[in-house]
Amino acid sequence: MFQLRQSVVTVNSICDRALESEMARYRREKPHSSDADIMAHITKYKIPGNVSGSPSWFRERLADLLAVVDKHGMPSLFLTLTADEHSETRWPEIEGIEEILKNFNTEFTWKDAPVEMSKLFCDRIKAFMDTYVLCDHLPGCPAGTGGIFGKVLRHMIRFEVQGRHSLHVHIMLWLAENDKYKAGNEVSGCMPGIWDEDNQTWVVPDMFKDSEAHKILMKHIQRKQQHYCTDVGVPGCRFQGKCKYNFPAETQHQNHALYNPLTKRYEYYRPHGGIQGPDRNTTVSHPVVNVLWGAHSNLQIVSRDAYSLYVLKYNLKAEPQGSLTLSDEHTAKALGLEGLSSSQLKLVAANVLVQNVSPCEAAMHCLNLPLVHLSVPVLFVSTAPPLKRTRAILDKGKTTLAPVTKYEFRPHALGGITFMDYFDKNILKGKGEKASTGELLIGPATNIHLQEGFNVYSRSEEDATVVRYTDPHPVHQTEAFFYNLLLCKVVFRKEEELLSWDNPDGTYYTECIIRGFVTDEDSLLDHLSMYMKRHMLTHAKFAAQLEKLLMLRDLSIPVVRLQPGEERVAASTSKYQTITAQTLKEEFAWTHQPPHSLTEQQQHIMDQIVASPKGLHVIGGGGGCGKTFMLKYITHHFRSMDLNVSLTATTGAAAQRISPSASTLHSHLGIHPKSVYLNSLSPLSEQLRMLRAQDVMIIDEMSMLTRPFWDLCLHRLMTCSEGQACTVQQMLDKMLIILVGDHLQLPPVCRCRKGGQYKGSTQTEVQYCTACDATSCDIFKAATKHNLPYSIRHAQDPEYGAFLASVRHTTPTQDAIDAILSEDMYVPLDDVITQAVPTDTILCSHKEDVRAFNKELLPRFFPNIPLHVTPVLTKEDRPGTRGRFDIQVDDLPDEVQEWVSDEGFHELHIVCVGARVMITDNMPNKPGCVNGALGVVTKVELKDSQVFKIQVQLEATSTRVNITRSNEANMSFCGKTYYKRAFPLTLAYAITGHKAQGCTINSRTFVYMKEAFTPALLYVMLSRVTTREHLKIVGNRLTCKLFQPARSVPGLL
Repeated sequence: MFQLRQSVVTVNSICDRALESEMARYRREKPHSSDADIMAHITKYKIPGNVSGSPSWFRERLADLLAVVDKHGMPSLFLTLTADEHSETRWPEIEGIEEILKNFNTEFTWKDAPVEMSKLFCDRIKAFMDTYVLCDHLPGCPAGTGGIFGKVLRHMIRFEVQGRHSLHVHIMLWLAENDKYKAGNEVSGCMPGIWDEDNQTWVVPDMFKDSEAHKILMKHIQRKQQHYCTDVGVPGCRFQGKCKYNFPAETQHQNHALYNPLTKRYEYYRPHGGIQGPDRNTTVSHPVVNVLWGAHSNLQIVSRDAYSLYVLKYNLKAEPQGSLTLSDEHTAKALGLEGLSSSQLKLVAANVLVQNVSPCEAAMHCLNLPLVHLSVPVLFVSTAPPLKRTRAILDKGKTTLAPVTKYEFRPHALGGITFMDYFDKNILKGKGEKASTGELLIGPATNIHLQEGFNVYSRSEEDATVVRYTDPHPVHQTEAFFYNLLLCKVVFRKEEELLSWDNPDGTYYTECIIRGFVTDEDSLLDHLSMYMKRHMLTHAKFAAQLEKLLMLRDLSIPVVRLQPGEERVAASTSKYQTITAQTLKEEFAWTHQPPHSLTEQQQHIMDQIVASPKGLHVIGGGGGCGKTFMLKYITHHFRSMDLNVSLTATTGAAAQRISPSASTLHSHLGIHPKSVYLNSLSPLSEQLRMLRAQDVMIIDEMSMLTRPFWDLCLHRLMTCSEGQACTVQQMLDKMLIILVGDHLQLPPVCRCRKGGQYKGSTQTEVQYCTACDATSCDIFKAATKHNLPYSIRHAQDPEYGAFLASVRHTTPTQDAIDAILSEDMYVPLDDVITQAVPTDTILCSHKEDVRAFNKELLPRFFPNIPLHVTPVLTKEDRPGTRGRFDIQVDDLPDEVQEWVSDEGFHELHIVCVGARVMITDNMPNKPGCVNGALGVVTKVELKDSQVFKIQVQLEATSTRVNITRSNEANMSFCGKTYYKRAFPLTLAYAITGHKAQGCTINSRTFVYMKEAFTPALLYVMLSRVTTREHLKIVGNRLTCKLFQPARSVPGLL
């Protein structure tokens, strides 16, 4: 029953859909495998390491041990202690346990009290270790001399159950340098007496005849330290002929241990060994341990690497033994397993048959007694590459920052340190954690907007923590192996810097060649030798691994190697770059929050899309449910299959959130934003070739997609389809289009409403215009639709998340609004200016409020610094004679002055270094400069007392771009043409709800909603904020009239 209980814990750790997906993948790779083979693989490799006793759990403990060995070297001694339940000198506690058991049943023995026996053994081990082994000094000895073996620096304990259901323990000891061989030389493999050849017996030496302790030692070794070989062919030590424990042992006359290079073992004092010698089957032990422990013991000097693996190797096996069928409904119900799927029942059956679990082992699990204890703290830092990376989910759904992100946000004082040196030499603590003795504060994280802030301290000299990193296999996980090599050697501020833009295949292996870390077979041999040493592989296995790697990877890749000290510069790309698997330069390197494993709902959607990789698919869900992450995962999946994937979005800001290489849908298809018709593409154009080559096209922020523009998109794709598809459906049969977004967020601009023909709106109700909404067309209605129902963004505030999920599609009651948005969250309009700080964000429903807030806030944040930005105007008196000089606005007619001062065009009136700004136009020649991109002004250049150039550091990429007055418009008046120019910038302390769509805000946010002039506006503004503790409502109490949900679409939540 304990195995069934553990199996249910195991099943609960793997969702059914993920289990079936792994089974399907294994069948594809090995089509002739049986269900037993599949479940053995899953049990051995896919059960999470947090399930105690699972193979993955033991592998992690083994990895901890290897990390300690890698840093501190091999242990000095290997000690085994067993329990004694049978002999005449067995522990008195066992006598008492059996006396009590006889009161219940006369046939009961110690085996019928596994809980008591487990607790007894663990307590005795702890007492023995604390009193005699790990103590500072023994009675009568100087302080600091240690226990019976000397000073123990560190140790590891592994509990194990023998076939007779009795516990024993393996102990590894790292001793001080002076004590390493002292204890080993005290080990012997002989009886402490004189052999009487005539009587064929051992005799106590005369000098010890009156010693009771010596008599106890003699009796102990005679009864508990003798090995008895089994017959040849019988299961046991001589099943294959020679005893696997090397008995009978040879004679050794030296009174200290001698190393045998042939057997690679130490041989101990044994004066009467050999085939007929009386010491031939005496196991090696320490006399003091024998007296103090009172049961069988074994002590060895660690001589070779295999001993370190011996502690855990038995429990790394996960091979099913026999067969068990649980698919019968009545059997499953009788065992309490009703409700499990057939796949989960197969996993339970395989898990039950993995190994025999004794009652004592079950008792240790139930008592929470550790099977493995390591005295050295081991910190695991994940260095998995982006695709394989996972992030832990803490209480309330909060996700941890990936280690590479914590490295990116390291203090400036540690700017020149590599990733692994950063974690080896420093410790990261949360903002509320206090420093320990000896830890010195270096600085906080450089990103002040982090949801999970931390401080960095240098490790104290007393800190014994061993840092362990992900350790991928160089052949089976080649990319991950060389990704770790780059982390060890390259200093970077963003993960994408690990891959050069001129890397021909976008792999980490090739990057190591480019940077000179791998130049020939010898250099490759050096990197692999470190893995061999860490994992203690034999030379034969190492040579085989090197040969496999050279067969899989080519060292003759034509690349330009970097010279020492030379920096890799990103190469410029053409406007329409063909996106192929060969030009993919990075694995999710564009994101600051690296991807983690898919949720159950995301995996389900992924499986459906992979099963039907053609046609139109729609992925919908509320704000923060993981749509952007989902499409990035889909992108990498199809690119790894050598398919051409195009990343697009309806807005420039949304495109930048996906990838720096993504483009707007208009730009990708070659359609002017305001056009109502298609211009033809040249048959030789690069853009046409790119459109024909694409296999998958992803479109983000579909809620902003109008029906007229969607029709143009489909027509463009249809005409560009290879083979000239004559219908949209034929085009969809050849490629995959994925629309991603929330149809219940802000709708597209309604042209009908602008023309006065919009009939579906009143002052109290706002509706969609079906003529402008792309979701009303037949192609969209027939698409395969998928839903992501849960918000990850609001996992820290589930009540707030539930409220947003409700108002997304229904109008809430006033009581529901007041229950979530309490009175202390409201702020008077006049107090916003005085309370706001530079890190705050103000979301407004109307542009005029945005302008008013920004004009007030910048002078308050930067008094006496802001520069005024005045309009720049030139005129053309006659065609071709446009003036090259600026003219004064005050001298112009009133009509021209009004046109020049239009705030919709000239939005930046004041500016200074440090001001937060937003780009208001797409600039194709400046990567990252798209409409809606945020940044900070780092430099302002003047020319003739006018602001001439503004340098902005973009928040998304940290790159600095120079922006000039690139926005231009003209007006003809009285026979003259006037030209005005302005910076495509605006202050961004306050922004509109439309501009905030798609963003996640982790700092304090003021929401100012005057009226609902479009559906879902208030929902979008409120859902940007992760928790209510960051939210402030400006002005009067929010009413239900302001919550106007959008029109739902059949098939989407």
